[in-house]
Amino acid sequence: MFGAICGDIIGSVYEFNNIKTKDFPLFSEGCDFTDDTVMTIAVAVALHEYRENHSLTSFRDQVAEQMRYLGNKYPGRGYGGRFARWLSDPSMPAYNSLGNGSAMRVSPVAWAAGSLEEAEMLAEASAEPTHNHPEGIKGAKAVAAAIYMGRIRRSKKEIREYIEENYYPLDFTLDEIRDSYQFDETCPGSVPQAIVAFLESEDYEDAVRNAVSIGGDSDTIAAIAGSIAEAFYEEVPAEIKKQALSYLDDELKGYCSLFLSECEQVVDRSVEDTMRDYLISTLHSLAAAAAERGWLKNENEIQYIQTLWETGQRFVAYWVSNPNFVEHYGDNIRSMYYNISTVSLLAGMYYALSYHIDSETFDADAIFRELFTGDIFDTVAGVVTFDLSELQEYVNEQYRDIYLAIADFDPDQDTLEKMLYQEACAFFHIGCSIELHDLGAGLN
Repeated sequence: MFGAICGDIIGSVYEFNNIKTKDFPLFSEGCDFTDDTVMTIAVAVALHEYRENHSLTSFRDQVAEQMRYLGNKYPGRGYGGRFARWLSDPSMPAYNSLGNGSAMRVSPVAWAAGSLEEAEMLAEASAEPTHNHPEGIKGAKAVAAAIYMGRIRRSKKEIREYIEENYYPLDFTLDEIRDSYQFDETCPGSVPQAIVAFLESEDYEDAVRNAVSIGGDSDTIAAIAGSIAEAFYEEVPAEIKKQALSYLDDELKGYCSLFLSECEQVVDRSVEDTMRDYLISTLHSLAAAAAERGWLKNENEIQYIQTLWETGQRFVAYWVSNPNFVEHYGDNIRSMYYNISTVSLLAGMYYALSYHIDSETFDADAIFRELFTGDIFDTVAGVVTFDLSELQEYVNEQYRDIYLAIADFDPDQDTLEKMLYQEACAFFHIGCSIELHDLGAGLN
């Protein structure tokens, strides 16, 4: 959320004094926080209620309550006409707005969510008290999705593809629109531009400069681009954050600190769930790559089947409990699990090549014993129709990404081992899926 606040303050002085260049002082006379910051903080405060009871209805009600409280406490911050009337009239319902207010205030939900789906549901709930037009909801969900995907280390390519598939075409560059782009405070007319400002950036500051440089609703476009950039680049530079927060009073800074503290607690509690979500995403990425490279018929052939997963767990547990294997790697837990995963991948492929799966006659013990006969690598290499080294190279890339994600969460040793254990079992599952086709519906 700090990315949105900083972007708002930096862009505030250019909202009605547009510039068409990236060369400008980040902070200058006239900079201040606007309605974008106030409403972003209101959503952050409302999330406390959601953490307590996980009710979207209660969260939606809290968003309305907190927006009215803070909006009336900080008047004259650039609120739109209908929104100002909504603030002053507690009985006024949502007014079918498609304005970008829903998108500029949404960033906190992406930091509180434990999955992409939850981020999008919370985004919709945060928009509905005022911006219940389909385009108003769409803008909020698109921004929340981009932020969440940045959080879980999805690439810009993946973020772009997801937004284009589910929300907006992004078929333009900033250079192409800079001269002609004009003020547009709707979601369709500003959210795609803000997302492209992030996609073309090199770091947080560059994203905000990109956003301001096209003109238009500068503070809001910068707030949106900054909110995504903060998640993707993992931080707002300390000096920028310090300067921006100096514009806030103690109450607003207190709410920011409380939200940050609660987010850190959520990450501590849900790290395994977050990594599981990341891992599933990784498996789907591998499935798509496998389909593209001819390892699979199509990307839907990676299936999460309990029987295969349990056999993978037994196989991995065998190696983890083997004292000679563990001693060989000493304290290097990551290297040990990486090697277990490599063996698991090959074992899974051998398993898939050697047996017909039948849910009624499946004999896990027989499979388990068979995995330890002969040289697994040679056996698999002799029967697959693709280059095994190409697959291994891709797995190496996936592991580097996973390790970076683990390092970012910095879990304790017990949590780390659980996550790595999960990954090893998952690679066993990949091995099975690469060669197994048309699995029985009873196993799904």
